[in-house]
Formats: sequence, C-alpha cells, structure tokens
Amino acid sequence: MTIGRFDNLPYMSKQEALGILKKPASQLNLASDYYKAVFHLAKYPGEEAENALLKIVESDSNQECIRIARRKAVEVLGRFSCKRAIPSIRKCLRSSDNYLVENAVWALAELECKDLSLIKEVSSLLDTFADNKRVLIQCLSKMDAISELSKIRHILDDPSENSFVRGACIAAIANLSGSKEYILDLKKFLFLDNQNARQCAVQDVIDAQEYSLVESVLKSPVAPSFRLKALNSLWTIDFVQANFLKCISTVDSVISDSPSHLNLLNPYKSEPSDGLLLQELFSTDFNRSYLAIEILKSRKASTLFPLLNGILDRASRDYGAIYFFLLLFNLKDDWPRTSYQSIIEFALNALDSRWPDFIKFKPTAIITLMKFQPDIFLQRLPDYLSQSKTPFWASRYAAVMSLDHFIDGKTLDPEIFELLSNEIDTHLFVNARASFVIDKINKTR
Repeated sequence: MTIGRFDNLPYMSKQEALGILKKPASQLNLASDYYKAVFHLAKYPGEEAENALLKIVESDSNQECIRIARRKAVEVLGRFSCKRAIPSIRKCLRSSDNYLVENAVWALAELECKDLSLIKEVSSLLDTFADNKRVLIQCLSKMDAISELSKIRHILDDPSENSFVRGACIAAIANLSGSKEYILDLKKFLFLDNQNARQCAVQDVIDAQEYSLVESVLKSPVAPSFRLKALNSLWTIDFVQANFLKCISTVDSVISDSPSHLNLLNPYKSEPSDGLLLQELFSTDFNRSYLAIEILKSRKASTLFPLLNGILDRASRDYGAIYFFLLLFNLKDDWPRTSYQSIIEFALNALDSRWPDFIKFKPTAIITLMKFQPDIFLQRLPDYLSQSKTPFWASRYAAVMSLDHFIDGKTLDPEIFELLSNEIDTHLFVNARASFVIDKINKTR
C-alpha cells in the first residue's frame, strides 16, 4: 500500500479535494471523483483533511463511489497516524467488503493499536477471511499480538497453506517470540518459481529482521527495488560504517544489476533466437527477463540493434520493458555509434517527469544517460543530486555512482566536486557513496 509512486492523477489542491467530498454523490462529474479527492488529500495531512476522511469512513452509504473512496480513506487515516480514527476504522472490520476489511486491519497496525480486545477481533478474522490471511498475520505481528502466537503456529503447521501465508507466519513468529526455528524456509521461498512468492519472501525476511538472509535476498531474481528495500531496512548506520567498502560494493552491484549476480531459475535447455530473447524483456516475470539478458549480453550488438530498433517504441511505453532495455544497453559495450541517438532518446524518455519519481527504471536510466551522453548527464547532475528534485534515493545513488567514470579520467569539473561536497544527503547509502567519491577525487589531486 504505497502513496505517490504511481501518482499519475491530475493535480488537485486541498480545497478542491475537500470541495468534492462535500458534494452529494448525485452531483459528481465522475463516479471516481470521491476516490480521487481522497487520494489527493493524502498529500495534505491535518485536522481538516482528517475530518473529511472520517466523514467518508463513517458514512453508512453503500453506493459504489463511496465504498471505493472509503477503502482509500481508511488507508490514508492510517498513514496520517490519526489515533482518533481508531473507533471508526474498527467498525470497518465487520464490513462485508473484504478490501475495506484488509485496509482497516492494515491501518490499525499502522496506528500501533495494542488493545487486546481489538487484537482478538483481528485474529478472529483468520477464521473467516481465508484470502486475507497473509495481511492479517503481518498486521498481528505489527500489533505485537503475542497472545495469538499459538494460532499463528497452528496456521504454519497446516501443510495445505501456501508460501505466502507460511512466510508471514515465520516472520511473525520470529518477531513476536524471537524464534528462528523456521527461518531457513524463507531462504527456500526466495527462489520459488512464482515471482509474487519470491517478492513476498523478501518482505518476510525484512519483517523477521533476519540479517543472515541478506546474501540470499541479493541473489533472488526479483525487481532490484525489493533487494534495495531489504538493504535499506536491514543495514544500520553502524553496520555500514563497520563494513564501508563492502556495503558500497553491494549497493553498486544491485544498482548495476547484472543477472550474473543472481540465482536464475529454469535456465534454457538450448539458447533461443535473438528475437525471442528480446520479446522476453517484456515478460512480467523478472526471472525470465534476467535469463534473456544474461544470454543477450554475449550476442553481437550490431546484430541486436536492428531488431531492438523495431520494438523500441513499444518498449518505451511498457515500464517493465523500459527497465530491461536500459539494463541491456548498460551491460553491453559494443553498441554501434549509429545506435547512440536512439538509446539516448530512450533514456531521456525514461527520465521524463511524467513517470513517477520512484519508478524502478529511473536509476538505470541515469546510468544509461551518463554512458551514452555524458554532457547531458553532467548538465542534469545538480538536479539528480538534489533530494527535492530527485526524491528517490536510488536515483541519487546512481548519479553519484556514475561519477566514477569521470574521476578515473580526472575529467570531473571542480564545480561538481563542490556540489557533491556541499549537498549532504540524508540517505545513509547515498551519503556513504558520496563520501567514497569525494575521497577518490581527493586522491587524484
């Protein structure tokens, strides 16, 4: 449940959003207007927004436009840490709307509800909401529901349960009791055929705070954002300071994201054609795309590019394919000069402001731009180092990491050095990488 990462809705001010929520449903221009207003109010925390959201949550209307908005309103109140909303959100647990119940449970966990009667009420849902078991168990863990450990263990012992539920149980047991008895099962789940199962396993490792499984997480063929999230969640400032070079090398590796660093599943028995491999870059399963990239790395770029050029336009509209096309451009060094302009335009498209700031391909696009058009990269570098203009820490990290190219050739402008020195980043990894670059620059002077 994230806010902001895929915010492609047109801008709406706080007063516009509040105005829409005051209208009766009969006066809405579109049935989705209530939802849009609630979505945008998430950007304006405060009493006025909370009151409007509470009115939606407490409405007894069963109109579809209000039902959908109510689900989002419950989530936003949880994000606002609005404690006075707890009684209203608790009533949502009795709703027939499963999505509302799931959001209500999540919000109560966010609000750090520790009331035993409320915990029992959430726990009772495990008997009736089979499809929501994973979320319910995760939230019980966040609510410090030690009283429900035996019930969670009972679910874990059920051989019919899938890895999604079992992983949540293992993480909850580790969190609530400190027991590591089943923790190695999470390692197995990181390499299951199902991509969603692998992604959930990464979250379970994070929830269990299981530092020993970081190396396994880094080899799981999931989106790099999941691996970076694990590092971000499990590595403390003390750990980074004590293992400075190793940490930088590891984050660099995830940002660069060569498939050779992953344990890829179901390898090809015989190598497919270039055309088929390029089509695999559109796959929704990252393992398949990584497998294709690993083979394409060894194919001649001069042969690949005519095929690539025919599908670049299609790829530029597919945010999954965008990532893997950029990755392929970065991992090969034999692209013909005639391909550069198309590659640069593809990277600039990926860096366009219409894409969400936190989308996974922007760090990779920054590296691509540096590789194929360093002049434009350097012109944009101040923006890429700015936390306000580039809020995604991985994008700022990629920009700092890319400076290695200029340091080795001693071509970095002194003004860039000053910028890097003065722009102290609040993110642990970015700050560490910047310190590393500054130290390298000083050694070349």
